[in-house]
Amino acid sequence: MKFSFDAAPGSLMITGYDEDSIVVRGRSICPPLLLTPEALHEDLEIPALSAIALPLLQSIAQRGAEIILIGTGPRQVFLPSALVREAAGVSIGVEAMNTPAACRSYNVLVSEHRAVALLLPADWRCERESTLRGAMTNGQDGLSAAGDTRGGLLPCPPF
Repeated sequence: MKFSFDAAPGSLMITGYDEDSIVVRGRSICPPLLLTPEALHEDLEIPALSAIALPLLQSIAQRGAEIILIGTGPRQVFLPSALVREAAGVSIGVEAMNTPAACRSYNVLVSEHRAVALLLPADWRCERESTLRGAMTNGQDGLSAAGDTRGGLLPCPPF
């Protein structure tokens, strides 16, 4: 049986991340933000992690997301169990995880053509100007690595 990789052409994929930002299509982006396979939303009112409530999750789900991943920065922070139950009660899947894991999970779900959204809350924001050292960039025919190897951003594999 022959297997081939389909990276969901045209979808917004995360190609790198560091402690301050994620990279989408060669651009370093700082939270707060909401990323879906179709769009990057940097203009939304996204509260701190501790203030995320069901109305925000419902508004994200209305954009077509069935699964909402929440990046919590370098460490895992759990959502209140009551919020997770409320979201499940209205058929919204929500999972909080450290941001690197959320980036990787987002890419896997996008490559599977799943309706996913990545939410990076307001309290995980840039503390310094991030550069694209060693980042991956999105070429016209797929992903290709940039040549600089000085460190910095970590590549985020499609899966």
